[in-house]
Amino acid sequence: ASGGGGGGSDANGISDPTNSPASMKEMHDKILESVNQIVDPTILAQKSSAEAQALNWLLRDDKVWTPNHEDFSSSRIVQRFVLVAFYLSMGGPLYWKANNWLHDEECTWNFLDCNEQGEVRALAFENVGLAGEVPALVAHLKKVENFIIKKESGVEGKIPGELGHISTLKQLGIYYTNLSGPIPKSIFQATGLTYINFQNNNLDGSIPVEVGQLPGLETLVLLNNGLSGEIPWQNLASTGIKFLGLSNNKLHGHITLPAGGFLNLEFLYLDGNDLNGELPAAIGNISTLRSL
Repeated sequence: ASGGGGGGSDANGISDPTNSPASMKEMHDKILESVNQIVDPTILAQKSSAEAQALNWLLRDDKVWTPNHEDFSSSRIVQRFVLVAFYLSMGGPLYWKANNWLHDEECTWNFLDCNEQGEVRALAFENVGLAGEVPALVAHLKKVENFIIKKESGVEGKIPGELGHISTLKQLGIYYTNLSGPIPKSIFQATGLTYINFQNNNLDGSIPVEVGQLPGLETLVLLNNGLSGEIPWQNLASTGIKFLGLSNNKLHGHITLPAGGFLNLEFLYLDGNDLNGELPAAIGNISTLRSL
């Protein structure tokens, strides 16, 4: 879907022609005001930062926005700014394969999809050429449901915990990359998550017990990392987990299946860890189990 509708106020807040500035100066002032609400001014003062370069592009080089653009709401300014900053911070001008970013309306750009209101609802990258750390600014895309980065070896750094602030998030996957560090507890504040995939990275630390805050979680894939500690069975039992993939980590302890839990479990992969004890007899009571 292409950006905003062009007439009248929109109940979802993204299209409001009354916000259209009357002059270039007013347009620039509104861009500055909107960006300053989400970015520390000291970062914007660093001319080499992706944020400063993105702001400069909006103010000087953007050929799409003019004072009479049909949608000049603050939320639209923030959306366009965040996407440009993402592109610049993750090697877009240097490494990405052929793409149309920074041309036309952002909802026409490769690797993303928008809803009918012109709000970005999905970002998906595979073998595009991303390089660098995933910027926390992505959390300001408030309507994103699916955020997927896979087979991008140039992606490094930590998982931005700010992603948990996206209340609409349903699918989160950053896998076959070079992420490191622990899984942030704050990720699980996005309680609508049904799918999490961080497999084939360099993650360490334990599996946060906060995973139990996701009642609709169906898929958790953490294969091939360096995770340690015990598996939070009791917390996982509070979810609707169907696929649990924890193979090839450094997890230890016993396999314990709480009574009445894991009623939807279909796939359970635990090999390549330091687990001990016996396989609990209760596993035979999970009638949905297809692969162990």
